Amino acid sequence: MFKKLEAYIEEIDHYLSVREGKKEILEEIKSHILEKAEAESGKIDDQSIEKIISEYGKPQSVAMKYIEDTQIISPIFKKHLFRYTGILFIIHYVLIMIALIFSGEIYLFPFFYIPDLGFIQALNYIPMALIYDFGFVGLVLYFVTQKKKDIRLPWPRLKLVESRPAAQDFPKPKFILLALMLLGFAVVVYVFVKYKTLFFYSLDNDFPRSLLNPEASFWYSMALIVMFTVGIGSYALRFYYYSNWIDCVKYAFYLAILIIVLNHPIKNAMIDFPHFDLKTMVVVIIGFMSALYAYLFLKNLILFIRQSIQTK
Repeated sequence: MFKKLEAYIEEIDHYLSVREGKKEILEEIKSHILEKAEAESGKIDDQSIEKIISEYGKPQSVAMKYIEDTQIISPIFKKHLFRYTGILFIIHYVLIMIALIFSGEIYLFPFFYIPDLGFIQALNYIPMALIYDFGFVGLVLYFVTQKKKDIRLPWPRLKLVESRPAAQDFPKPKFILLALMLLGFAVVVYVFVKYKTLFFYSLDNDFPRSLLNPEASFWYSMALIVMFTVGIGSYALRFYYYSNWIDCVKYAFYLAILIIVLNHPIKNAMIDFPHFDLKTMVVVIIGFMSALYAYLFLKNLILFIRQSIQTK
């Protein structure tokens, strides 16, 4: 047969990604080239075929004519791609932080495998996790698209009443600020993993000294990390919707943690300073924060209830 024609058809085959009728399309292209070569040159040989192939176009261009209507991922799933990826990445990120804090592995086949990571390894692992999550969601949506059936995918949304127009009273969340918050959180986790505490009174480069005994350092530092996590999570939710209900939950969570800390003190938790009552100062600070969070909780709760009544 004609080697140039076979090579041309084979290259088109490489770019022609259709599920049905591929063989018939290639045969049609081959027949069309042969017919045109014979019609223009009066015979079929390597020269006449080469001339028609040069006029026919590059293999990529020819293949594109047959796959213009073929979609890898349907445009109707574009928002699903980014929302699902965001949700999956948040879960992935939290699990990475848990694995880092507790120096362990997390294995959830076939979705996650998070090895025992150090801080630097975790920083490298996080962008890889984002790429994996994006690819995993994209693969699922590809198969959904290729099914060519009317499939309704869930659209994660909490039907909450917005107490006030977010565009007017609340600035839109910024990705750069969220990224800085996540970076700060990663630094906090690193300090905790390395020194087993977030509370210092001596910042000696070789070995900073903790304000608390080891047991108190662990539990109080964990309480701070949990509060930090809730704050980041509530901010991230603003990319999808805003409601005073979210702030109610956030401040209620803060308040619950502080109340637990006040009502379940650890014996001899703090080191002694001469002529300075550190314990009393800490109780005063926690008491002030508790009062502040209680006020913010009640404020947002009233706003949420008021708007709920108005919308009925």
